Amino acid sequence: MTEAFNHPAEHLVEEASWVRAVVRSYLIASGRPVGPDAKDPRALASAFSVSTDEVSRLLEQPTQEPRRTSEVDLLRHRIDARVAASRQNGMRLPLAQLVDTFGLDELSRQLLTLALLGEIDDGIRRLYSYAWNDLTRKTPSIEFLLGLLQPSMFGKLMNVEAFFGSSPLTAGGLLRPSERTDEGPFLAREVQIAPSVTAFCLGGEELDPDLALCARVRSADFSLEPLVLASNVMNRILRSFSTLGRAGAAVIVLVGSAGVGKSAIVRRSIPRYIEVDVASLMRPSSDAEDRIFALQRDARLLRLPLVIDLAEADDDPQLTPYHRLLARTIDAHPHGAIIMARDQVSWFVSLLSQAVVHDLGLPVKAEREHIWRRALIQVGLSATPAALEAASRFPLTGGSIERAAQTAVAQVQVEGGPRGSHPQEILEACRAQLTPRLSGVAQRIVTTF
Repeated sequence: MTEAFNHPAEHLVEEASWVRAVVRSYLIASGRPVGPDAKDPRALASAFSVSTDEVSRLLEQPTQEPRRTSEVDLLRHRIDARVAASRQNGMRLPLAQLVDTFGLDELSRQLLTLALLGEIDDGIRRLYSYAWNDLTRKTPSIEFLLGLLQPSMFGKLMNVEAFFGSSPLTAGGLLRPSERTDEGPFLAREVQIAPSVTAFCLGGEELDPDLALCARVRSADFSLEPLVLASNVMNRILRSFSTLGRAGAAVIVLVGSAGVGKSAIVRRSIPRYIEVDVASLMRPSSDAEDRIFALQRDARLLRLPLVIDLAEADDDPQLTPYHRLLARTIDAHPHGAIIMARDQVSWFVSLLSQAVVHDLGLPVKAEREHIWRRALIQVGLSATPAALEAASRFPLTGGSIERAAQTAVAQVQVEGGPRGSHPQEILEACRAQLTPRLSGVAQRIVTTF
């Protein structure tokens, strides 16, 4: 009976053994020495070159004799059998999960493994440097990765389609061949593995560095106060949310003015998700396409729903192609998405092919009164029934009521009065919330004379 892996790290160690066997076969086929050589001058300059002694040690085989030709295949078969056994036992192996998520075939899986192990194992990277005879080079080329599996030119050309734009490796954003045309032939282009892919295979859940300013992984905050929403509205929303994170999940649109609780209900209800700031995602526009593709890859990789906030995004005609690309990404994302918009006819919502829309209107008077009581308790103020009745008549959202309560207590502190009932400050804070304010753009205008 095949033994399952006990830990994901054990799987990567086995894959590293397979990579070393592949490199050894490649070096022998290329006529390169792989055994110790006392006369090798590179042994005296290990900081600048890789000696045959070091190669022998890294390959864990101190002889020059060729191994059986089937050794690489035997190792591959053993690893694949242990991966299958681990799946049956419920052991999560990130690299195997990635292969399943992106539907990689055998060739793509092996190419990805060769690139990955060169990124996380310094010994394997030095073996690559020995094969290149160049210690300064850090990334493999298309030709080298293909040559490790098929040394002949015919074999390389037969498999080169694995690096075409439509292949799972490149279309999924897992491996990226250099786009520089000054590197010579196509096969000579260097190949980089996405940093988030490396982190995922090591057990991490980091997003691509290009997304640092516009996206982040968030977890639910169950410490938030429950929203004051009609039970039928809340139940409909939660039923929609229950599909998120699973294959074929829907795109959900939460519509409502600022402060009605769109963000709060997401933060309190969704266990884990990727929060995306559309305005930051699109700027600068020269890099928007790369960031959207990185977001698409990482969301699939982590199997998390997207939460898109349109609050600060604008319908800039110059960004329309990227808005359409983001909409297609959301439509195609298998684990669902939530869009937070101000109205149903939002310019972005209209780009989606289909969506489930929930309208979060302003709370009714009884709901506002309940929110007022809770908000005043939190800030340490109280109100007479008459003042509470008057404050509840103002058509404020839940967020606006909380801000009004904070404004009222700040005013009381400025005036130096005791905590307690302050109806006048509460009513003034309500009026302030209804006073039109300059937009963030207008507030940033500075005149110079």
